[in-house]
Amino acid sequence: MLEPGMVFDPTDEELVSDFLIKKASSASQGERFDFIKYIELYQHEPSELRSLAQDSGHEKRYFFTHLEKKYQGTNINRQVPGGFWRKTGSPSLIKNKAGNTTARKTSLTYYEKDRTYAQPEKTNWLMKEYMLLEKQTQNNPNDEESKMQA
Repeated sequence: MLEPGMVFDPTDEELVSDFLIKKASSASQGERFDFIKYIELYQHEPSELRSLAQDSGHEKRYFFTHLEKKYQGTNINRQVPGGFWRKTGSPSLIKNKAGNTTARKTSLTYYEKDRTYAQPEKTNWLMKEYMLLEKQTQNNPNDEESKMQA
C-alpha cells in the first residue's frame, strides 16, 4: 500500500527491469514487490480489475498474469467471459539502461460481445501488456509470471 499522496507511476524500463524481470527470476522480495498482484487476468471483466489491484494513486492498475496460447498455435488467448482484448497497433520494444532490448509492450482494447449484436462492440477499456523476450526468460523457460499487464 502506498503512503497518502504517493503515486506509483514507473517508466516502461522500470516496470520491466525492476519488477517483471525480478518476478520472473524469483528475485522479487518484500513489500515493494507485493504491490503488483498476480491474478488470472482473463477470468475477469475489465470493470472487476480495479477492485483486484493495489491503488496506484492514479487510474492505472498493475498485475502479473499467465498468458495462455490458443489451441496449439502461437496466438495468445485473451478471451474473458463477456468479451475479449484485441491488439491495437504494433508492439513496441522496451530497452534497459544499457540499450539492450528486454521486453515487448503491446496495447490492447477491450471488445464486448453481446448476443443481440453481430459485431463485438469496442469499449474505452485500454491495457498495456509487457512481455519479456525469450532471452530474458531462459533461466525460467516455464515461468508463468513473465508477463505483466498494466
